[in-house]
Amino acid sequence: MWTRSTLAFRSALASGAGQTSPTSCSSEVVDPARSAPRGVARIWALLDGFLEYVEREVFAGGCFFATTSAEFKNRPGAVRERITEQLARWRSYLERAVEQAQELGELDASADARRVAFELNAFVQNAEAQHELFGDSLVFADAREAVRERLESLRAHGS
Repeated sequence: MWTRSTLAFRSALASGAGQTSPTSCSSEVVDPARSAPRGVARIWALLDGFLEYVEREVFAGGCFFATTSAEFKNRPGAVRERITEQLARWRSYLERAVEQAQELGELDASADARRVAFELNAFVQNAEAQHELFGDSLVFADAREAVRERLESLRAHGS
């Protein structure tokens, strides 16, 4: 069941009125992560920030765009376009953070940055889904450990 704030946000998206929600993942996660140094520190800030955002239940149901993507995947229109745009922006930002870590010599440059970003995002997205469905807060520690282990496995030799 949608809350009144979710319905209002969906309506604003459909009308094109709202470009971002005051409690959007972007303003709560990406913007603060930009202050972290480029490289692994920024990757961690993005992913840990996302998990903290979901843990704090800033927006009922987790990240609005991630939550509504399944509902709107086959529905053309302004809401779907906005959801797609935001999720693509998140994926792109995370992939760019991986590339920067590779350029800085912190992560193995031969690893496919798109795939690494996909894997890291899968850890946090799955934690969100498991938390929302089962109410299991242990998934956040599991996701953080999975991210940490994956990043460690990609550490460039000598860094």
